[in-house]
Amino acid sequence: MSNEQPWSPQNHPGPPPYGYPGGPGYSGPQPPMGPPPMPPLAEWWERFVARLIDGAVFMAANMTLSSILFAVFVPLSQTASRSSPTSACTRPCTTASRGRS
Repeated sequence: MSNEQPWSPQNHPGPPPYGYPGGPGYSGPQPPMGPPPMPPLAEWWERFVARLIDGAVFMAANMTLSSILFAVFVPLSQTASRSSPTSACTRPCTTASRGRS
């Protein structure tokens, strides 16, 4: 047999009762805080230089992508237009020559 004592409310008090305060210094729920303050904006000339840099980066990316797409798709459209004739006639067509074989 062991020396353990049987369970009793004095040995194991259990969870605190409903509505138990959080502890010392707890003042209850806090009011909701507003949004954090906005950081100060950069000077006008810093924003202007940033706009120029953004434009240069965007232009370089646009030119690169456009060049790649142009190199891929324009030769394909030119070879397709050369291989398919625009007319079924190999000689100048007239209404009289269309009916004859």
